[in-house]
Amino acid sequence: MIFFTKKKYFFFGSGTDTPSIRDKCSLIIHSLVIVYLLAAVSIICDDFFVESLNRLSSDLKLKEDVAGATFMAAGTSAPELFTSLIGVIFAKSDIGTGTIVGSAIFNVLFIIAICALAAKSVLKIDFYPITRDCLAYGICVVSLVVVLFDGKIYWYESVFLLVLYGFYILIMYYNNSIEQWAKEKVKRMKTRENQVVQMPLNEKIEELEENVNIITQEDEDKIFHPFKMPEPLLPRFNWILLFPINFLFFITIPNAKKESCAKFPYYFITFIISTIYIGLITYCVVWMVVIMAFSLNIPDTVAGLTVLAAGTSLPEVVSSIIITRKGKGEMAISNSIGSNVFDVLICLGLPWFIEGVILKSFTPVRVYSGGIVYSAIVLFSSIVILLACFVGNRWRLNKKFGILIILIWIVVTFITCLFEYDVFGKFSLPTWIVILILLFFIVYKTYKIYVIRKKYGHIPGPKTNGLLGFYLGNLDEALKYLKGGKILADMMLDLSKKHGSVFKFQILDKIVVFTINQNAVKEVLITENFPKIPEIYNQVGFPYNERYLGNGLLSNTDSESWKKRRNLFNNGFHRNILMNSIEEFNTKVDSLLVRLRLLSDGCTKITLFKEINHMALDVIASIAFGMNTNSINDPKNELNHYVYESLKGFYRQTFEPFIIYNPLEWKFLYNYKQIIRKLRDLGRKQILKRILNLQNGNYVADDILTNLLKNHVDEKFNVDNMVDDFLTFFVAGQETTANTLAFCMLELGRNPHVVKKLREEVDSVLGSKSYISYEDVAKLTYTNCVYKETLRMWPPIPEIARISDKEIEINGLKIPPKTWIQVSTYVSGRYEEYFEEPEKFLPERFLFNAENTRIKNYTYFPFSLGARNCIGQNFAQLVGKIFIAKFVQNFDMTLDWSQNLGVIQEATLRPADGTQCYLLPRKN
Repeated sequence: MIFFTKKKYFFFGSGTDTPSIRDKCSLIIHSLVIVYLLAAVSIICDDFFVESLNRLSSDLKLKEDVAGATFMAAGTSAPELFTSLIGVIFAKSDIGTGTIVGSAIFNVLFIIAICALAAKSVLKIDFYPITRDCLAYGICVVSLVVVLFDGKIYWYESVFLLVLYGFYILIMYYNNSIEQWAKEKVKRMKTRENQVVQMPLNEKIEELEENVNIITQEDEDKIFHPFKMPEPLLPRFNWILLFPINFLFFITIPNAKKESCAKFPYYFITFIISTIYIGLITYCVVWMVVIMAFSLNIPDTVAGLTVLAAGTSLPEVVSSIIITRKGKGEMAISNSIGSNVFDVLICLGLPWFIEGVILKSFTPVRVYSGGIVYSAIVLFSSIVILLACFVGNRWRLNKKFGILIILIWIVVTFITCLFEYDVFGKFSLPTWIVILILLFFIVYKTYKIYVIRKKYGHIPGPKTNGLLGFYLGNLDEALKYLKGGKILADMMLDLSKKHGSVFKFQILDKIVVFTINQNAVKEVLITENFPKIPEIYNQVGFPYNERYLGNGLLSNTDSESWKKRRNLFNNGFHRNILMNSIEEFNTKVDSLLVRLRLLSDGCTKITLFKEINHMALDVIASIAFGMNTNSINDPKNELNHYVYESLKGFYRQTFEPFIIYNPLEWKFLYNYKQIIRKLRDLGRKQILKRILNLQNGNYVADDILTNLLKNHVDEKFNVDNMVDDFLTFFVAGQETTANTLAFCMLELGRNPHVVKKLREEVDSVLGSKSYISYEDVAKLTYTNCVYKETLRMWPPIPEIARISDKEIEINGLKIPPKTWIQVSTYVSGRYEEYFEEPEKFLPERFLFNAENTRIKNYTYFPFSLGARNCIGQNFAQLVGKIFIAKFVQNFDMTLDWSQNLGVIQEATLRPADGTQCYLLPRKN
């Protein structure tokens, strides 16, 4: 691993390196012996070591974490000390120092993870002892790197390590004062006394006293008696199997569980003898593991990282589990980290001191230091990862935390072994850092996905496929829908038919709860008015980190800020404003009709979406901002081009989230940002021009912009916020209006019987009039039904996503707070329980006298519901009805049946080929 002496095998006697030792039978025997010896260590820890430590800590009045970091750490590190002495002084093998590093990783990660899994309840951990011990361990690693840098250990360097441990003990002696000072500095709100661990209610208070020496009858009964065999079969078998070592311990170690041995100096003798036994037994374990590793051609450093690290750390494992189950989580963690401090400063410092000073008379000890940087990274990484996980888990010890740390330990150990086998070639610091980052990312994502899948496990939903499905969720299924010419809402529709009105689905590391339950829709959008999801709408406001729609009404996720701006705009969309705009609506629609007449020869293919899109832009520009864009007659209009390209770029970000990191796309990103800036500059100039005219008393149109500026009383007038809304109206208004009318024309082309009824109403209300008044629009009831039915089948925004800020219940299923909840008027509109024959285009279902088909509440909401409904919905409906009426009044339409009649989802839903058709002037 690191800083090692020359590799050399010496197996405590001659004749061990023989062909017989390589036999499978011999390996099995060695394995069984190792297991038996490890069982002996477990017995020592459980019956003698931990109990004597409790007596010692109680009499010295040590805090649990201090006892864990000192006496307990020293006792449980005896295997590492013996192994290091064996490796450095006697065997001259790497296995000793290799075990120190392997054990360090094992202690910091694996043992703490096991403690978290073994805890009887969630344990709240005080931040101070963990931070203190991690800091001390970090200093030890730095000191070790400095000492080993030249590959030689001088006598004074080994003394430095030993003195440093003495300084560590001195800090522990003054721990209470230092802890009080540290907590005052960081202004912690909770003291250690308030962070009480939770224990099962059926435990007696007397059994929970931590600092009172009470010997119970139960303790006496658990003591091994050589002439008292248990009755049950399995315990009897264990008693017989372990009798030799139990009997040896019975006659050689005072048992602190006995009342006669529970006082000083007996329990201290127990502590010393049990520590010696742990070291001696580990000596044998080391011997066996070295033999097996050599026989299997396993590098001794790899064995040190894995099997031997686990074996020598067994005392820490057993003792830590025991005290954790008693609710002493901080003591267990301090033991694990404190053992590492002991390992580095004593288990390496002492053998080097003995060899350099006593055995070699102040001759420097040569060590291999080629992997020092690599090892330092491993050790530091384990500390940083542990602290990061504690902070992320809010200083709690629970099973989720344990699973995460175990995964990290497996990954770090695996990669370290790969480096030992030179899988990655010669060690490279950048390579290790990259691999470590990637692995930490994978482990973090694995843990995160595991947690959320468990969190939402009670909610029905589609299953994922295998290991890949664990990470990708239902992404593969979603991609199949998109490749098949469908949209994601079609997938939700199929899933709702299978799983009901509420279910979950997973996309990567995010689980979304989908519902079309009527009460849930009301609660999400109206009653609770859950906020919009910042992760989604920040992309709308700032695609590629460039301000686009910014904090406009559509993309603003701050409720208070949004309310203020919405109130300013409400007056601009007042009924009187819309009534005064009727003439302009007629004018723009007539302009489009003039252009269409020029193309209505029955032979020219017309893409209605493009034509209507130009009209929608002109209407919005004129009505809202007093601009004359004339894009109907000038399809290459600059503003129209910018708006179209801005939506195109936004769509790419939605479905290509990593485009920003692709160098081949940087030119596109640069051009896209330039388009956005030009759009915003255009809006800024128009707004500043209007402000100047208002200040100078010049005539200005009574449009939405004028009303907004007149009602704006905020002294800190922000032009950029105004530009946000300027672009929001252009982009959202133009896109949704054009798409809805294009879908409407598509459905009319498919349903000539609807066109017939529509014309009958238009002719009845309008006759030969070309001007449609506000009163006329109110009389066009069937036209209104056609428009609504179009929105039922083809809403511009098929899904609405919100994030819950509290727990709610849907169909008896509890939905946790901070859940992404998705509702869909597209799915509700095609759900047979809500709409009869939903696949058919039936405008009649919206007639007021159709009692048998009356629309159910909260199943139809193309413009959303609640406070955050679309502010421009009346504007869009008015334009739409006028266009529909005038279109059927003037033209006969035939669809191009060779076109793709499907739908595509970009920023909004759109006919795949834009509704291609042929027009003729109406015959009658």
